[in-house]
Amino acid sequence: MSSRAQKGEGANILWHYTVVNSLQKILADGAIRPSPLGAAKGQKGVVWFSLAEDWDPSANRWWRSPEGTAKQLGKDQTIVLGSGLARIGVAPGLATIDWKTYKEQSGAPPKVVRVVYDAAIKAGSRPSLWYATFASVPRSEWKAVEVWDDEIGWVAREF
Repeated sequence: MSSRAQKGEGANILWHYTVVNSLQKILADGAIRPSPLGAAKGQKGVVWFSLAEDWDPSANRWWRSPEGTAKQLGKDQTIVLGSGLARIGVAPGLATIDWKTYKEQSGAPPKVVRVVYDAAIKAGSRPSLWYATFASVPRSEWKAVEVWDDEIGWVAREF
């Protein structure tokens, strides 16, 4: 990957991967709102994007068993739990905070950052493709909204 792509530049689009259940709330709000990586006080909320062109496994949902054990689901399980996959595309210059900068500026505890990183790598995600912003991303900044169709792939949706 070129150094331009590593900085979130030179790519055509950055994707905010989510599920249809969450997309409905985002559409109703008219913006993607920042949320913290964990529950630690003093942590900045963040909106994550990825250069991954198909799906970023870090967006797979988590499930907690009745016994309290947490497990990150696979893509197919995330589709079922979230009523489908969705993504919102923005221009690359909108989210310029890479993973290293996020760790330095977010206020997220190092332990939380490490757990997220390790889980992402285990799921097959590449944090080098992640970019973020600490600001809300309003509908006026969106370039595309798409939902996943198992037979034909990503399908554009009105927004």
